[in-house]
Amino acid sequence: MSGPERRKFSPRKAAALRKRRGLSVEQAASEALRSVDWLRKVESGERTPTADELFDLLYALNCDSEDVSALAETSRAVHPA
Repeated sequence: MSGPERRKFSPRKAAALRKRRGLSVEQAASEALRSVDWLRKVESGERTPTADELFDLLYALNCDSEDVSALAETSRAVHPA
């Protein structure tokens, strides 16, 4: 039996969105008020951003609601019967 959809942050999609915006890692990190090391770890999947960090990154990338949805990977929660 499957449950509701779950959304999970996608580091790969975050990196792709940054590149589409024409921002270097250094520029995006500066706009998000974060270190370059932090952004590299987020984009590589080594680190998952907190809610506050994610909002800063969304602001830095000038994201709209469609972009926010695009940054998540969707999966269905599976509950045992």
